[in-house]
Amino acid sequence: MDSQSVDNVESPSTSAMAHDAMISSPAQSLIPDLLAEIFSYTLPSDPSNFHLLPRLSTSGTPFVLGGICRAWRNVALNEPNLWSCFEIPREFTNAGVLREWTRRSQTHPLSFTWMLDIHTFRQNLSPVSAILVANVYRWRHVRVRVPSQICEQFTAALLKDAQLAAPELETLHLETHGERLGMYTDTLEFDLSPGFPRLSRLALEGNYKLSLGGGVFGQLRNVTLICKNGYHLQTMSLDNCFGLLATCPNLEILVCGIVDEEFTPPEVGLVHSALQSMNLEFPPHESSVEAPDFGAFLDSLTLPSLHDLSLLMRGEIEIPPWAQVKTFIERSCAPLKSLRLQGPMEYDGEPETAESQLVECLRLTPELQNLLLDTIEPRDVLLHALTLSSPDTVCPSLRKLTVYGGHLSRDAVKAMVVSRLEKENNTLQTVILRTCHLGKFHDAQISGYMANGFEFEAY
Repeated sequence: MDSQSVDNVESPSTSAMAHDAMISSPAQSLIPDLLAEIFSYTLPSDPSNFHLLPRLSTSGTPFVLGGICRAWRNVALNEPNLWSCFEIPREFTNAGVLREWTRRSQTHPLSFTWMLDIHTFRQNLSPVSAILVANVYRWRHVRVRVPSQICEQFTAALLKDAQLAAPELETLHLETHGERLGMYTDTLEFDLSPGFPRLSRLALEGNYKLSLGGGVFGQLRNVTLICKNGYHLQTMSLDNCFGLLATCPNLEILVCGIVDEEFTPPEVGLVHSALQSMNLEFPPHESSVEAPDFGAFLDSLTLPSLHDLSLLMRGEIEIPPWAQVKTFIERSCAPLKSLRLQGPMEYDGEPETAESQLVECLRLTPELQNLLLDTIEPRDVLLHALTLSSPDTVCPSLRKLTVYGGHLSRDAVKAMVVSRLEKENNTLQTVILRTCHLGKFHDAQISGYMANGFEFEAY
């Protein structure tokens, strides 16, 4: 589609333009600069909020505005900011429309999302991806879910010379779609070493291997590196993860799949003052892979600003690492608000010992509001510690407790719930206890709490 055809596209309200000569309105008398400023308010204030981006189509924002009258049309078609952010529909294959859309955006940075499903793969996507690659130097906020072949095109264009190729890039979210479906995809290399001067959020979902290559990446604030398919895991080792933290001193959020237990403890531990949320998966998908022993990794870290900690251990675990977790929390003095732990308690030692260590961890988190335990298999020791009966009660500010898998008694559950909900300054709002050997749980007192908004589920 060429520029003339876009100029002549009729939008749903184009009929109003037929009366321009006969009908005059204050809107038609606004000067172009003022109109352009008004039009800018139709765009999302944050173009990295991909759900708010206008769809790339002839019913998109520029065409709707251009259908009001001739004066508005002239401004809308020639205001590059209106064409600088868009959502590419799943069924979209019209390279001509995309080419014209990017042309009208002139030199403005581009923000876009392109999320495909498996059915779209039958179509020829190369013309569309080629236009996006040709404009890589203008990418600012980008989120895509595409076949690995297209992801490979994108990474090749970005890494050709990152300082020159993508100087505006702030958000990059690449998801390899075939990987989600269990389809084999080759490992894609992504090297941060050239540096992306403005990149603050990076998410790589798929069979990616991240290379740091030296240097410090002070602009990065949010990094996600995960692989949902357990058949070919190429994400991170503990060494890589530690190196990432060391080279990103301002990182605030880290979500990472760990599949290689290789870790060489440094001579001097790392104090990372900026990290607020850390989510580590070992490994990132159910498989027969033995879970890495990350005790030495935690022993080398101090995270004084950590609010959210998730340690998801899938695989065979010889000894639950609660002692190292306790030492890590104690050393960091972190104001934890959310703690999520996953990993079977079944090992050669005594389960009661491991659970006692877990309770000791919780004693160090007085500000904790959200606690989730998955396949930890706790017993009543945990519930007794959570019961508000003494100054030594753990997690006095708890709002939500979630347990998947455990051996709990009804009496202990009720005692814990009642002790908290009868408290004058109660904070507990939700208790979910699934597959905890509770059978059909019904209690009149707890039902009364539920009638007043308390959320409770137990079996």
